[in-house]
Amino acid sequence: MTVQSFVVAAVLAQAPTGSSEGPDEAPNEEPVADLEPVHPANARWAVDGPIALGSLAVGFTMQLWVTKQLPLDPLPTRPALGGFDRSVHARYSKRASLGAEVLQISGGLLPFLVHTIEAAPHRGRVLARLSRDFLIYEEAAGLTLLTGEIIKYAARRPRPLAYANPDDYSGAEREALIEAQADPASRQSFVSSHTALMVAAAVASSTLLTIKLRGRGTKGAKAAIALTWIGASGIAVGTAALVLVGGQAYPSDVIAGASLGAAFGAAVPLAHLRPKKPGRATVRLGPLYGPTRGAAIMGRF
Repeated sequence: MTVQSFVVAAVLAQAPTGSSEGPDEAPNEEPVADLEPVHPANARWAVDGPIALGSLAVGFTMQLWVTKQLPLDPLPTRPALGGFDRSVHARYSKRASLGAEVLQISGGLLPFLVHTIEAAPHRGRVLARLSRDFLIYEEAAGLTLLTGEIIKYAARRPRPLAYANPDDYSGAEREALIEAQADPASRQSFVSSHTALMVAAAVASSTLLTIKLRGRGTKGAKAAIALTWIGASGIAVGTAALVLVGGQAYPSDVIAGASLGAAFGAAVPLAHLRPKKPGRATVRLGPLYGPTRGAAIMGRF
């Protein structure tokens, strides 16, 4: 395909009158401004900001306040469980539950560290790149959280720990189990929020880094992409394992949560990807220099 430029904006100012330049004299041209985008992903604060902040606000409100107001549903006498789910039925571990919380916090902070390191060499564009990264990342996390909470309210599935016998435990662990069973959140096992958010964080941050480094082709870029995918995925898998051992969710809940997180973690960054193929239309606004000064919109199609 050929690249064509077309001017659709009116000329703002003509060349200075009274110029003594002859036809053979070169005009006093200025360098063309850098039209390369500051980030390969295109996000708009006016649109993506409300989506990210709104979904996070509603999701956390449902999780931290609305759930606490729900009645404690009675447990089914014979819950329908598949083969995988029976392996963790009536299980509880305070230590594993706390470990899942710690991994969730560290996994949520990892993307900020990774993309801060990536943006550091881009002088003058660090804040612009980071703000775009964090907006897309938070949008993926917010949509995952909100969707997961809606599913939880609809499913109302008891967690494995809800069936555990407190008499089988002692000391602080027994008290923690009794407190957990009295929480209405113990009836919200499907889907696993811990797993969904960690997978969304892993996939979204790794996909964003891949988008930004894919054109460099250096060994360092390839190594950074691989290490980010491996490290983020490892934290997500570790969180899911601790959720199962802690009796917070069944394997089917974890699988559903991982699927939900992977879907939003991949879809949101890719939806913001700027088109790069020559056959796809792109439009840019930039200054027009030369004998005629003005503004131009340049298109590729």
